[in-house]
Amino acid sequence: MKRAGAAILLFLCVVSAHAADKSLSIVKAGPVGEVASLAEANEIRVVFSEPMVVVGRIPKVLEVPWFHVEPAINGALRWSGTTTLIFTPDPKPPLPFATKYDVTIDAEAKAVSGKTLGKSYHFSFNTPTIRLLRTDWYRKGDKYDGGIVIAFWFNQLVDARTLAPHLRLRTVAHQFIAPELPARERLMKLEPHEVAAFDAKVTKAHDAAAGDGQTVLSFFPTEWDTKHFRPVPELVVVETRPGVPPDTNLQVFIDDKLATQTTIVATGRTQTFTIELNPTFFVERIYCVTRCNPDDYNPIRFRAHFLSGVMFDATAKAVSVVDVTDAVH
Repeated sequence: MKRAGAAILLFLCVVSAHAADKSLSIVKAGPVGEVASLAEANEIRVVFSEPMVVVGRIPKVLEVPWFHVEPAINGALRWSGTTTLIFTPDPKPPLPFATKYDVTIDAEAKAVSGKTLGKSYHFSFNTPTIRLLRTDWYRKGDKYDGGIVIAFWFNQLVDARTLAPHLRLRTVAHQFIAPELPARERLMKLEPHEVAAFDAKVTKAHDAAAGDGQTVLSFFPTEWDTKHFRPVPELVVVETRPGVPPDTNLQVFIDDKLATQTTIVATGRTQTFTIELNPTFFVERIYCVTRCNPDDYNPIRFRAHFLSGVMFDATAKAVSVVDVTDAVH
């Protein structure tokens, strides 16, 4: 038993000696990479593997010569407990967007035990790059083929001159389901020109939906309907030329090089958003077309943009009902 006890004691001494020789290390540090908001960069934290200061002896004003941030940031250092060093940037002014910061902990950083890092430790983070948050649009003059006024809201101030070289509007194909024309054979005999007009309209809508990769010309207007889009610094408005047909899907494409003139860091990723324009106006479905119950109602469903809908009064004026019971008439 004495030999076994001696062996265990010797093993513990070896382990203890190995632990004593082990260098100081950094367990965790951050932020790292691109932060989602400026608020996430309000603190830079470095967590060490063992106490760096003695409780009760931490000075109010810290001087930590082995902690560096490049480019330099005005701020204050403090210890949270004895192992976590926190740097808080001065909020006035706030950190700039899209900027890379490199943080270095020198090899000379020393713990209470006298151990040092032995080699410098580095990490970096970026404040938020330019990101498209949402879009909205309307047709100029509320015309079915009027110019499309598109609003882009970003996570930071962006102007048209910055956005222009990186923005492209292009068509993107999507499925189009053609509406059916009830009683086509009878209409071909009575009003063949109307059937031809219907077919031509279907073809035009199908071609618009099938358009893919075609550039849509646009410009940055100085005026727009502010009832739709209230001007704010993060807003950029684009307007297309008139004539983009209904049933077109527009893809907003922003390349990965988008950055302001004073920005150090570009987005590093492409950003896309698809705008589904107003559908071609058709009667999509008449619920009953043969052997209908005269005491029941017969709904008519239209293809229309969900925002505009169909005006009842205008529809009522365009609808007529004809008794075709007498084959002669």
